[in-house]
Amino acid sequence: MTAGTALDRALLAFAVPRRKIGLGIVRTGLAAVIAGLYVQNIPWHALLWGPNGMIPMKHYGQTMLASHGANLYYLSAQTWWFELVFWTGLTVTLAYAVGVLPVLTGPLCFAFTWSLLTRNNFVQDAGWNLTRILLIYLFFADTSAFALASGRIEALAKRVPVLLKQMRGVLHNSALGLILFQLCLLYATSVFYKVTGHKWQDGTALYYVLRSNQFDLSALGGLIWSSAFLVAAGTYGTLLFQAAYPFWIWQKPFRYVVAAGAVFFHLSILWTMALPFFSAIMIVSEAVLFTDDEYRRAWAWLRSRLPVQAALPADEPVAATVASGG
Repeated sequence: MTAGTALDRALLAFAVPRRKIGLGIVRTGLAAVIAGLYVQNIPWHALLWGPNGMIPMKHYGQTMLASHGANLYYLSAQTWWFELVFWTGLTVTLAYAVGVLPVLTGPLCFAFTWSLLTRNNFVQDAGWNLTRILLIYLFFADTSAFALASGRIEALAKRVPVLLKQMRGVLHNSALGLILFQLCLLYATSVFYKVTGHKWQDGTALYYVLRSNQFDLSALGGLIWSSAFLVAAGTYGTLLFQAAYPFWIWQKPFRYVVAAGAVFFHLSILWTMALPFFSAIMIVSEAVLFTDDEYRRAWAWLRSRLPVQAALPADEPVAATVASGG
């Protein structure tokens, strides 16, 4: 095999979209979490984001352009405009969640979500920063898995010229790579800042986190901080998990361990610190760790035990089409 042939094969392989099912889950999950933020705050949405709410528009406008950039809510201080933007944002988010024209509703969902979060910083946590980044990457990915009318989308995709399919595949895989890199960067920087702190080094950091009055703690939190062993195990376990994450997600045997650890870790945060949106965002993001074949095998195993007739989206044979000259 010549170097040119090997390069051609590598480029061809990179043009085949990978992990479409996982990215479809991320699209659906993130949009559902965003919709949850809307729905949860409907009774007091005017107080949180309205022009005469807790951050009046006249005060917000003084710093908005310098600190946040454009915002749909700032286009008018009229109540009718605020209500229009809010309810349109919820509608667009729900449409994106079910997969109504993701290529169009994805950027719109980002614009409305950005506006909602920057209108009032008090409603967000670190998970929303990741959400905004991932929504941008999803612009360039094929997230049509589980989309409404996905069959029609697949039928139209078959009529697209091969070269455009390949370009689309390259963009898709680039977005996938950036999402994986973002997750690695998140955990790597998190563990880096933790290990520089004395409380993390001596194994007591979890005690101080759970004793903080900043979070709505459950009874489980009290059970943990009252045990020196559980505090030390939780503190050092967190460091080990976050340090291993950027390396283990690339190795198939360990990928399942990392995914299970991430789910357990963020469910623990949900239960002990009452951060539902942060936990949900982080868990949903882990869906990109698995290949389409792994999802299909898991679904086949589940179908063999449950009376479920639905099927996962099928692969698009781009490579075979190109190889045959089609």
